[in-house]
Amino acid sequence: MAQRPNILIYKKLITPLELALQELAGIDKEFDGSLQRPDFINKGVFAYVIARYEAALADCLKQFLIAFPDRLDKNSFNANKNYPHILGTDLTSEVIELLIQDFIASTTYSKMDSFIELCCTSMGINNLSNHYKRTLREKKARRNLLMHNNLVIDNTYIYSTSSDPRKIGNPLAITDSYLRETISDAISSLNAFKENLHDKYHTYNKAKAIKQAWQYLFQQPMMNFDDYWEVDEQNHVSLKVDTIRKRFRSLSSGERTILAYWVQNYSASICDEFFKFKDLNMQVSNNWMMIYSVSLFDRFPLLLQNNEW
Repeated sequence: MAQRPNILIYKKLITPLELALQELAGIDKEFDGSLQRPDFINKGVFAYVIARYEAALADCLKQFLIAFPDRLDKNSFNANKNYPHILGTDLTSEVIELLIQDFIASTTYSKMDSFIELCCTSMGINNLSNHYKRTLREKKARRNLLMHNNLVIDNTYIYSTSSDPRKIGNPLAITDSYLRETISDAISSLNAFKENLHDKYHTYNKAKAIKQAWQYLFQQPMMNFDDYWEVDEQNHVSLKVDTIRKRFRSLSSGERTILAYWVQNYSASICDEFFKFKDLNMQVSNNWMMIYSVSLFDRFPLLLQNNEW
């Protein structure tokens, strides 16, 4: 059996970043200084901006680790904590996703500098933690101060920001200008991640993902990828129906079954034209192929559709 491929689609990887950038830009537009708002509005939006920034990075890292689970820290596995969930799932991919979610949740509770560095190291991009330290470290500390000490400087804030200890007890504020600066810094940091990920992974498109998965499943000459699929200049993938018409009766029952499942995910009408349920093989001999295919389309339900990603 060939080595299981790492299926990553760049557009899906950066979707959490793009959604956050779009939302933050909208918030920034609302807070253009033209209106006077109550102090609690600034405080609430400030806390949300920091949370939105962190969630975008966490979701991005999650997408990456699902594709490259070997990058997950093996020491993070907590079998005792996840034992009931592990017993209740049938797919390895679900167990991996559970471990990733638990790992990210526990890691984000540590210093954000370390989490930024972990994101960069795991995804193999430039270390952007210094960018965070220059722009957002103090803002994360102020957010914690807002949540836990009503914006009154304490020892934790002094330690986190390396500030003058004589400032302990002084109150801070979330002004309009400070809020807009926070939004700008969050946008700048997310854009830096997006640019680095583009440089490294922009070639990981749907066509590449489909080909990797197909070649993993079908290694026989009769199932050559280029014979069954056509990829255009925009990397849109279309099924060569004539190939199926010529070959589907010559395939083994196992190959025919998996091919039928793929064609069903491409076009139900085309599948109905060639494949009948009574002709398909549901034996254990090709079980791993079906499990892999089900897991793949569970992750990417529209993989064979020419939508945005």
